[in-house]
Amino acid sequence: MAFHHEGTKDTKTRSTATTKNVVGSVLDALRSASRLRALRAFVVNTAAILNMDAAAIPNLPQSDGPPPPWHRLLAPLPDDAVPSRKPVAPPEVLAQPHGSAIAGWESVTLELSAGLAGMRHLLVVLDETGRPISAADHVYFREASTADPAAAATIRQESIGGRLEPDGRFLGTCWLVTGLEQPEDEPPRWEMTPRPPTEAETAGLKILVAELVRRLP
Repeated sequence: MAFHHEGTKDTKTRSTATTKNVVGSVLDALRSASRLRALRAFVVNTAAILNMDAAAIPNLPQSDGPPPPWHRLLAPLPDDAVPSRKPVAPPEVLAQPHGSAIAGWESVTLELSAGLAGMRHLLVVLDETGRPISAADHVYFREASTADPAAAATIRQESIGGRLEPDGRFLGTCWLVTGLEQPEDEPPRWEMTPRPPTEAETAGLKILVAELVRRLP
């Protein structure tokens, strides 16, 4: 699903540019070596929402201890969590003729690490007026076998993401992605199940969007 509004050719141009650059923002984050392994898990869900191919996902080691309370889909954010913001495209893209379609748009992100057991990534896109036009919440879990430490760990990803319309509607999808952890030299083998979000899930995402925007520095 691309982020777009129905209508004019200019709108379609905005849709194409936004799709590429929202995913580009996620891929930029992946280039951080210290977070590479954890962040690539979320590309699968983001790419699925945007109908784009995802990169292979490396393995993550196991973590002990109970998960933090925010390490679940649509859970309240930690009190001290502060999101970051940046343009959805770099200056060289915005300087191009087609860049005017997304001029002033910003991506708001929050990355929460649950240690070696997984993480959570929230993304909101704001248009030039500051209105949220798309949002997503992704949670990544990894559970190793306690019976056989040599066995492949179970990977589970839960997400909700899509468009926020001016009339208040949310046009999005929930994804459940599961599979066994593969060696780094083998492609991932995911079972991906989409479904429409419930009214409660839509309301929960909107609450998170408002909270992220409120916390912007």
